[in-house]
Amino acid sequence: MTARRLRAVLLLAAAVPLTAAVAAAALRAAHLKLSVDRYRLELTAQPRPD
Repeated sequence: MTARRLRAVLLLAAAVPLTAAVAAAALRAAHLKLSVDRYRLELTAQPRPD
């Protein structure tokens, strides 16, 4: 494996968990809940605790 290909693979491997963490934080900050089913994705608003 060339150095260029290895670098690309490592960057991709690091980007996936980072993207998931950022998406989770954004959903939490916007008070949204993501439900994943076998056939659908559902995004629902959560009541604010005030």
